[in-house]
Amino acid sequence: MKNKKVLSLLSACISTAMSFLSGCAEFYDNSSILKIYEADALSQKSAYSLVVSAKEHELTGFADKLVVVPEEYNDTNESFSCSSAALFCLEDNQTLFAYNVHEILNPASITKLMTAYLTVKYGNLNDIVTITDASTITEIGAMLIGLKPGDKISLRDLLGYALINSGNDAAAAIAVHISGSVDAFAELMTSEAHKLGATNTTFKNPHGLTQEGHLTTVYDTYLILKECFKYDTILEFMQMPTYTATYTLADGSEKTRTVKHTMRYHTGEAVLNNGLTLLGGKTGTTNAAGHCLSLIVENQADNKHYIAIIFKAYTRDDLYTEMQQLLELCVNDK
Repeated sequence: MKNKKVLSLLSACISTAMSFLSGCAEFYDNSSILKIYEADALSQKSAYSLVVSAKEHELTGFADKLVVVPEEYNDTNESFSCSSAALFCLEDNQTLFAYNVHEILNPASITKLMTAYLTVKYGNLNDIVTITDASTITEIGAMLIGLKPGDKISLRDLLGYALINSGNDAAAAIAVHISGSVDAFAELMTSEAHKLGATNTTFKNPHGLTQEGHLTTVYDTYLILKECFKYDTILEFMQMPTYTATYTLADGSEKTRTVKHTMRYHTGEAVLNNGLTLLGGKTGTTNAAGHCLSLIVENQADNKHYIAIIFKAYTRDDLYTEMQQLLELCVNDK
């Protein structure tokens, strides 16, 4: 585990070491510090040593726009049933709440944030994808769009189905189209996540169905969702309460299917705190992951943006009750 966290950009790697060095925040260039990591990881140098190396090289810029949470930092809230939760202000790089944010957990369908990010980064949304056996999902109870081998559908519509209705077969089809196989895409996901600083993350699939070794943290999810926030296409999809697409079945006929968003804020079963606007987010639920939710919201009072994440709430009702409590801190942020 210690070796795994050699470049834990989220923890003491930056915050503790940098505060020791200077008493205030100092920032390092992403590509440069990754090169230092690659050279020093072989000798298993500590995270502290890496930051000292960066200091000696006078690198600048890496964490300038990131919230950094030390591993030992923990807020508590006895009313929470969740295993991990966080609330960050993007403009101020401020932690309003952080609880077990570096605990490695199963993310369920919040995985699809990374799938969406790679879809818009590497894919052409106008591509027509032919569904193959390689993207077939047979797990009982899995959320499926119902795509069959031979069906033809645009990459854009696959992304819409994956983000809005959490279609696992849609996410698998995206993976096969972009990387040739689910496994190859999962390797790309992990590699790209590490480039974002999400070094406690390992993806084994593009959808989040339970699989051994498929793990991330709330903090890593913040890094990924923050990157998604840069893409208008992703935000547009995440803001849609429903999605309708027409695609071609294997027999040449057409099928139109409308799906609903999986998030209660879109279905009307839950209402955001006064003054907040939902800009995006993703749900996730499996037996292993519990009930998970990630959000980007804007506070209309000050036009600031916040990322709120909860992993492994006990029930769906608990998830939204606790998210409301978390978001109350946005409204009261001064």
